[in-house]
Amino acid sequence: IARKDFNGIYKEDLPTPSLLVDKPAFERNLKRMADHCKSTGINIRAHCKIHKSVDIARQQMALGSLGICCATVAEAELMVNAGIKGVLYTCQPAGKNKIWRTLALAAKEPTFMAVADDPITVDLLDEGAAAMNTKLTVCTDLHAGLTRAGHATGEPGLKLAQKIASKKNLRFGGVMGYSGGASHTKGFENRRAKSTRDVAPVVATAELCRKA
Repeated sequence: IARKDFNGIYKEDLPTPSLLVDKPAFERNLKRMADHCKSTGINIRAHCKIHKSVDIARQQMALGSLGICCATVAEAELMVNAGIKGVLYTCQPAGKNKIWRTLALAAKEPTFMAVADDPITVDLLDEGAAAMNTKLTVCTDLHAGLTRAGHATGEPGLKLAQKIASKKNLRFGGVMGYSGGASHTKGFENRRAKSTRDVAPVVATAELCRKA
């Protein structure tokens, strides 16, 4: 496997868990998403939460993905260390360990981005970036129907964005919102309706930030 010589290797020989891919279906799905984004004019930053594969990330990038989203700092480290550009760590770094690892990624790769949904975290990231003599791009993580994360939208969201932008060692990278419940809503029209409802306040807050 280390030599990438797969002759004579069967499923029974692989350790678990292992990622097994139906290549024609996989390539068809990648192209379908890329073509959809091109036709709608909506850029995509593909998520590696499921595949956690540098090879797949590179294929997504080759088809037009702006970068790669990561749910954990370990995933972000994997992608950045493999040379992937435009990595977005989509969960606010909490605690000293994750904050320092996040800043180390910023020091290594200027296109790396993180998110924050709390003013205290913004302060900690700025202080840490100063100590490491680096700069970090931070997006405002806004509430989009999923209660586990996200700052309040509207004026509170604008104020958090302005706080990020005011920091000497941070760059404001935009806003983010995750309508996690939409992916579990059955029926395409119902799913689209929920996603639209959840994301609408995030879009409105982004417009406030743009005007400000």
